[in-house]
Amino acid sequence: MLIALLTWIVVGGVAGWLAGVVVKGTGFGLGGD
Repeated sequence: MLIALLTWIVVGGVAGWLAGVVVKGTGFGLGGD
């Protein structure tokens, strides 16, 4: 159970980091540019 929780934390962290990279790489959309 603990391993599953840690896996979700890692996956969520990586997904969040990738989202941040994509946002920084493409600007912040119509409102943020």
